[in-house]
Amino acid sequence: MPIYMSQTEYAEHRGISQQRVSKLIEKGKIDAECITKIGKYKKIDRDKADAALKQNLDQIYNLKSKSSPKKDQKESITKEEKEATIKAAGTTGMSMADAQRMQAKLKAALLKLDYDERIGTLISAEKVKTDFFNIARTTRDAILNIPDRISAELASITDIHVVREKLTAELTQALEELSNGN
Repeated sequence: MPIYMSQTEYAEHRGISQQRVSKLIEKGKIDAECITKIGKYKKIDRDKADAALKQNLDQIYNLKSKSSPKKDQKESITKEEKEATIKAAGTTGMSMADAQRMQAKLKAALLKLDYDERIGTLISAEKVKTDFFNIARTTRDAILNIPDRISAELASITDIHVVREKLTAELTQALEELSNGN
């Protein structure tokens, strides 16, 4: 049967301050599965919280509880509880240390992306899409204007080779103007 405690009682049980218990809850070291609302108060399931701390803190920092274990205190979590906790977190097979390393790597990657964007070596995908759209529209307009410009002249030419040369020259001129940024 679960033993429920207030934060203060749990702090005394662990030999730590009540503020430390609050921080452990806030940081997710004691997760929401360990806390139950009884009446209007939130209570900590001692065994689940001990198991969560053993899993999360002892593994990383090799911390030992300041208080000696009590007889009815659960020394380790069951395999089913461990698998359920890992599955709920979405980090199957990952230790807390690995998760913190992953978090640090992701944070560093995000900082690098932010830095690259600020110095101009990285631009947003939205800006690339907008710029590409504008370039494609300008290209389309330049090519579609060719018939309006030279249709009367082409109508008077009867030699197919001259028509081809005139069209090639106009297309080349339009594309060169686009490549020069004009």
